[in-house]
Amino acid sequence: MILRTRILGETGLLPFIGHFRFTTANTDMWVCGSGRVGTTAGVTGAFGVARYLENELAEVAQAHQSQDKNAILYQIWSRVMSTPSEALGPGGGRDLSLVLASGDADGASITGVGLSGVFGRYPSGWRPLAGRGHPLLGQTGVPSQMPGVLILEDDPLELIATPTHQPAKLPPQTDLNIRAGLQS
Repeated sequence: MILRTRILGETGLLPFIGHFRFTTANTDMWVCGSGRVGTTAGVTGAFGVARYLENELAEVAQAHQSQDKNAILYQIWSRVMSTPSEALGPGGGRDLSLVLASGDADGASITGVGLSGVFGRYPSGWRPLAGRGHPLLGQTGVPSQMPGVLILEDDPLELIATPTHQPAKLPPQTDLNIRAGLQS
């Protein structure tokens, strides 16, 4: 089962400036990503930056799906870290928030940057997957070294991350669907 992965949008009229997401899958594994970048480039500029990074990451994910679920995350981070800073908007990617998940028959792994919280939805409800001080959580921007991977013991049904500039808590379910880009 593919772990739908989202990052929360803002409140207000333009909640998804610079947001992107992708999913690739084959019979053996899947990879999902969601993020935001180029947010200071305005609506049109941020759209271009987000589509560029979305396409780059989806291309890497598709090209490396013969690898294991953790190796593919390494390949995606390698692409992020080698992307020219000018391609990531006026801030050169300093505003990047990104959550990635990959999985196969043995389970799922997640990694990210620029996140204040990461939550999994289970049959019993939402619960945090990483506590304060966990390496998965931290500052925005293209990382200077390869981020780690959190191997999940119990696979959630869905994953939602909050970007660093937002509190590490989920809004009520009706607002959550809207801010995650889902139909309410």
